[in-house]
Amino acid sequence: VDQYEVHLEVPDILECGAVAMPIQDKDAEDTKIGYFLQLHVRTLDGQRFVQDIGNAWCIVFRMERRDELHKAARLVLDCIQCGQQREERPGHTSHTSIPFPCLDCLAEFEAASDQQLRQQNRQDRLPHPGPCQKFPELGELQTPLEAQPLRVVLRPVESVSRTLLTHALAECLLDYLPIGLRLPGAVEWVLRYTPKAHGVSMATLFRNLAEHDRTILLVKDTEDNVFGGFAPETWEPCPGRFYGSGEAFVFSFGHTAEVPEVRVYPWCNKNSCFMYSDNDLLAMGGGDGRHALVVRSDLLHGYSSPTETFGNPTLAGSAEFVVRDLEIWAFEEIG
Repeated sequence: VDQYEVHLEVPDILECGAVAMPIQDKDAEDTKIGYFLQLHVRTLDGQRFVQDIGNAWCIVFRMERRDELHKAARLVLDCIQCGQQREERPGHTSHTSIPFPCLDCLAEFEAASDQQLRQQNRQDRLPHPGPCQKFPELGELQTPLEAQPLRVVLRPVESVSRTLLTHALAECLLDYLPIGLRLPGAVEWVLRYTPKAHGVSMATLFRNLAEHDRTILLVKDTEDNVFGGFAPETWEPCPGRFYGSGEAFVFSFGHTAEVPEVRVYPWCNKNSCFMYSDNDLLAMGGGDGRHALVVRSDLLHGYSSPTETFGNPTLAGSAEFVVRDLEIWAFEEIG
């Protein structure tokens, strides 16, 4: 087996993705899932550089297991984020050295797998796989964070027959979440609190969310508008102070009769009023005595206003609203 040594500096990585795709195992007849860490880099030799992702070189590392892939991807992504916060020194040279690029590796993997499957079908006198069995198109496989038909796994409460959050709504929010929550197969979305299953109680709400530092708050008002926010820290009673981080954002899906299309309002860097909660209310956003989203302790009444924190308009159908449905979803690692 040929072995190659790769030296790769973090600033030379433009994009990192986790890819899962069907492959044919040489030692087995069945098709299995292969796990690949895919990087787009701006140089192969530390001398010639490109700056845009469209011209970048693609390199791929195969991982034995899904957990290894997720661990490696998270590590690389964390390093990329840390590197983006540092200024590049004038005259800095790169020591990146990659023996060869993998410009069409995914296309080759797909073609090989498809050919092997056709051969197996001919041997077994089976028809060629129909559309429902066809492997994903190359464009789908090259989407860095899209590895399975459903990128979001929802785990509701058994006693709730129908949840406010659907796969369609969750998919709309996915690309705005922190990168660690977007890796395919890494986490599932778990319904941790809803009055429909857990009763109307702020104490129960805080208790159910005590071990979850990243959650989605989703509200539907009596005018059928759906809106909410992403909370990057644990909801807990903190009277008299805001908390959270710049990962927080609020969003609105508008009226539920419309085709789901999310409008996301991230942090505007004007204040740090991300989250507020006490025994009387939950709130996101602030400034000038206004909040982007407030839900009172009765979990029935709330209000929404434009804020400096997120630069958002009124998220609900009106400044004061009545809650028809409320859910808080947490993210839990799979396996």
